[in-house]
Amino acid sequence: MHKIWASLSPHGILDNTYSTSAVTDGSCRVASHKGTLYCVYIDGPGSSGPVKFISRTAISDWGEPKAIGELHSNFAPGIFVFSERLHVLVPGVYGRAALMTLNPASGQFELSYWLDMDISESPSAAVLDGRLHLFFKLRDSSNLQYRSTLDLDIWTKAVYVKSDRTNTARTHVSPLAITYQGLIHLIYKDVSGGFFLIKFDGDEHWTRSRRLFEESFHHSPAGVVHNGLLKLLFSDKQGTPYYDIHQYAYDGNVLGPATVSTNVGAAKSMGAAVLDGVLHVLYRGQP
Repeated sequence: MHKIWASLSPHGILDNTYSTSAVTDGSCRVASHKGTLYCVYIDGPGSSGPVKFISRTAISDWGEPKAIGELHSNFAPGIFVFSERLHVLVPGVYGRAALMTLNPASGQFELSYWLDMDISESPSAAVLDGRLHLFFKLRDSSNLQYRSTLDLDIWTKAVYVKSDRTNTARTHVSPLAITYQGLIHLIYKDVSGGFFLIKFDGDEHWTRSRRLFEESFHHSPAGVVHNGLLKLLFSDKQGTPYYDIHQYAYDGNVLGPATVSTNVGAAKSMGAAVLDGVLHVLYRGQP
């Protein structure tokens, strides 16, 4: 069992790491909502456990863990803001996914409804022009799928994401979807290796997938827009014994070289968000 650690920086150099009260053996996800950061994760040792969250503001430290209902899962939830409310989508709960919504009065997440989708790994959502776009893979499948909604009540039918005109994008790990420069950017690790990018206008136009870089990491990145750039943050680089954070900056055309933060002990897939211009990154500590 490992603590979740946090680092923050206005310029992106992550060197002031400290521990939170949260513990996990897996990954975490982070979102910023109305002046507060929220980090969701699976609590405790092993691959399955209760779903919990911690939170903080710009002037407070990370608080004590709180349970999200009585849900247990093997996978870190997806977390997103839509229609001015904060939502958590918990995958892998008895073959379904639970949509939980933050009640601002109680400060707790409450069940909105169940989705009949047996999602594995963490789903990822991006909002563009008032529509929520959800990207995910189902259990026992490597195919990336996509569906969307305007109101969280009526969803479009799930369809496969295509890497080109004929082939389906395939991955074994969580995808990352994020809105940047008026387009949804979908980053995924292909089953054959390497990380790829597909851009989507939220309607019907998709780019052909292209390789972002040759570097290989075990887990999907955290993604956040910070200082005008799309930042991708990885840990667990394959073939190295170190637990550094590799941070890449993308300007919409070119991906810059990695800025490496050393001696931070980062493992698994991280979470990242921006609060008052400051980049916050959370991750499971090294073994």
